[in-house]
Amino acid sequence: EMKAAANTDSADKAKKLPLKNPWIFTSGGVLYPDVARDTLKIFGFCPLEVYGSTETSGIAYRQQTKDDQLWTPFANAKIWKNDAGCLTIISPYIKDPAGFATGDLVEIFDDGRFLLKGRADSIVKIEEKRISVVEVENRLIQSGLVADCCVVPMSDRRQYLAAAVVLNDEGKKKF
Repeated sequence: EMKAAANTDSADKAKKLPLKNPWIFTSGGVLYPDVARDTLKIFGFCPLEVYGSTETSGIAYRQQTKDDQLWTPFANAKIWKNDAGCLTIISPYIKDPAGFATGDLVEIFDDGRFLLKGRADSIVKIEEKRISVVEVENRLIQSGLVADCCVVPMSDRRQYLAAAVVLNDEGKKKF
């Protein structure tokens, strides 16, 4: 009975929280579409995502309503696609007047919004840390057990790296 009373008290307190027009902001990592949809179901709205980096500060925002993956640049950000197909930006937060070229491949639409299409370089973000895929491959080969390998970023409920490894004679002997 004490547990039931405690649960009732907690439920009453939750109902009394002054939540008028609440918002959830997220930045610094990928918000998976299924998490955005779950948030919509639970709270009635999708989180407002901010896209940017340490080097650029905030570049754009989106809310993943109806599976919309497009980003809207902030008013103070001028963006374009460079010759390598990567997003380039000029904003008050970037010291170089030529702007900053990201490693993110992009498609820019006529209305100014854009779609991120992956990375052009071998740097990936795993659990908010930048990791060089080439460096991981080199370390595997330097182990003395691997003849060749290929490392790729993967994601499902979390982000991780997967490696296809060809063992050398020493590696075959050991494993």
